[in-house]
Amino acid sequence: MSRQMILTFFPSFTQRAQRNPIGSFLWRTLFPVESANRCPEAFYETESTIIRLPYLGVSAILGVVIGFSGAISLISDSADNNGNTAILNDSNFYTVVAFLTFGGMNLCALFIHCLWEAPDPSYPVSYPLLWALDCFFTGVSASSLAFASLARLLPTNVSTRFLFYAYMLLHTLGIIFLTHFLVAGEATIFLEVWYLIPILPAGYIILCDVTIETCEMNLKMCTPLQLPSKLLRALSIRFQQDWGLAIFLIGIMFALGGIIFDASACYAIGVSNTLLDLPTAGTCVFLGCDIVFAGLHILWCDRTEKGDLPRGAKSVKSL
Repeated sequence: MSRQMILTFFPSFTQRAQRNPIGSFLWRTLFPVESANRCPEAFYETESTIIRLPYLGVSAILGVVIGFSGAISLISDSADNNGNTAILNDSNFYTVVAFLTFGGMNLCALFIHCLWEAPDPSYPVSYPLLWALDCFFTGVSASSLAFASLARLLPTNVSTRFLFYAYMLLHTLGIIFLTHFLVAGEATIFLEVWYLIPILPAGYIILCDVTIETCEMNLKMCTPLQLPSKLLRALSIRFQQDWGLAIFLIGIMFALGGIIFDASACYAIGVSNTLLDLPTAGTCVFLGCDIVFAGLHILWCDRTEKGDLPRGAKSVKSL
């Protein structure tokens, strides 16, 4: 069901993936041509307008609310009794950026996926500015979450200044990708990779943060091969203590489930219906990300309210 949307949103990446044997197999398995023909893009039509992918639109609106309200909440929760904000505490700085750009990403997506007509031939061609901002905001949001967790996980002898400079260097690269596309109007692969690549390491690092630190697991005694078993043990403990983690993991499973079962949902549903875009990969990923950010907001706001600063927390102001 989501094949056409992915093809037109990631034109360069999907072309390259299909040239690779593994990528081609995954593409044909997850998003077969038959499902695209059987279940075209859903829409809701009124006398005056047509709304594409209405459930995805609802998820995008929810993401705008979660992103911007979460950033405001984190800033206000960081203020002391005198009204002075600790927003430039390293982990808070990255977290607020992540929530702000998550809201911006969903705002862009609402227009190009739902309120405006289908792109022809692709999103970069039809909506270059909002497509580029969507990709840029997504990459910034994912990488900022990763840096927020790194700021909590790294030992006190790791320089906060070094982490901040690494963050700025990485996002300077993202700005170069964004500027190059907007000026030259070509080489979409850089922004597509900027959108997709940070998500995987960010998820891994965040899982380490929300389980290892809270469950008092020592990183020095945990190799990558040992991590799965230690995570399962930590999760069983944490589920009994904090429902924010449960929400976070439900969001991840919801997004992954939407991708894996996109074609199966099409075959199960049958012919297209104007309001049957809920089980599509696009809608499930958007809604799953909303749930993930809601869970992280509960986890990290609760930590801020309790006054639990990350290990070795320093202020970016000193830079």
